[in-house]
This record gives sequence, C-alpha cells and structure tokens, in this order.
Amino acid sequence: MGTGDAEKIAFGKRLIEQQLKCAGALGAKGILVVPGGICERVSIARAYENSLKNLTSWFPIINEYKLFVGVENVWNTFFLSPFDMREFVDKCGSPYIGAYYDVGNVVAFTWTEYWIEILAHRIGLIHIKDFARKGMVNCGGTFCDLGTGSIVWERVIPALRNAGFDGYLTAEVGKSGKYSAYPEFYRATAETIDKFIQI
Repeated sequence: MGTGDAEKIAFGKRLIEQQLKCAGALGAKGILVVPGGICERVSIARAYENSLKNLTSWFPIINEYKLFVGVENVWNTFFLSPFDMREFVDKCGSPYIGAYYDVGNVVAFTWTEYWIEILAHRIGLIHIKDFARKGMVNCGGTFCDLGTGSIVWERVIPALRNAGFDGYLTAEVGKSGKYSAYPEFYRATAETIDKFIQI
C-alpha cells in the first residue's frame, strides 16, 4: 500500500475490491489491509504519505460496500506506537476505516493494553495471539500458545471493554508441538478464548 509504483497501486485497488466483495458475500464485518512499504529505497515518511494517499483514493469502492476496512499493526516497522496508528486512522477520515488491532504483535516492545486505551473506539476488529518475552521489553521472545505468554489478559480484556469493543476475538495462531492433532489444538484454543471472555 505504501508503494509509489502505479502497477502495484492498481493491483492493490483490485485486491481491496475483491476482498470487500468476498466479505460482503460471506456476511463478514470487514477486511484487513496492511499499510507500509518501508525499505531501503522508501523512507517511513514516504511510505506513510503513499499509504494514506492510496487508501483514501479507494474511498469510492469502500463507500460502496460500506464494510469495515481495518489497518493492522504488523511487524513491518510502520506503526511503532499507538499514536502512529491512531493518527493514521484519524487522517483517513472515513467512518469505514479503523484499526484491525493485533493484541500480540506489540508485546515484544511494549504493553498491549496501553495501545488499546489509545486506539479506543477506532478498534473494529481484533486478532489475538500470545508472545513470551525472554525478559523485559526489547529483549526478544517467541510467539506461543494462547494464555502461556507475557500478555496479561486480565488487563487486556477489560481494556477492550472500556474501549467499547464487543466483537469477535479472532485467534491468529499456529499449532505448537504440544498438540498432536488440529482438532485438539482448535478445541484448546476455543476453550482458552472462552476463559478470556469470562474475565
């Protein structure tokens, strides 16, 4: 999305339209997009400008489908703080664009409940996963089974409620070696999410 390449921008436009079309057909609330494009040739400032310009240029399509378009915080060095993410969403200026917030993607370097507090009502969709730090923040770590990492869910769930979020907690997780088969893994994941909901 942060590219200045005309061919890639055109592809992005076609892709977002297909996403919205599929989401509408399936009865989904919205879709996920990833702003960014930072690399050795594209600065953060340029990637930000390009991402904002491209996304807002797709408003006619977004407005037609009237579905939520969530920008996600991923490990691409674009949203380095909740203030970056909040500013980007607000600059889009569309009621259909907000945060597709990933609870686990910030734990390596910060506390996720603080992001939720700042993003607040902008959060429209949620990914959950867990991350186990090796020590304090910025010391490395690894993604792990839900409920076994460094996330304090007793703070995260109330923070989501305080932000007004009442949607699904969508697990974006991979099966660890702890589970021999996928049915067992899916069952354990669902049971863990049920426990989170009860907090």
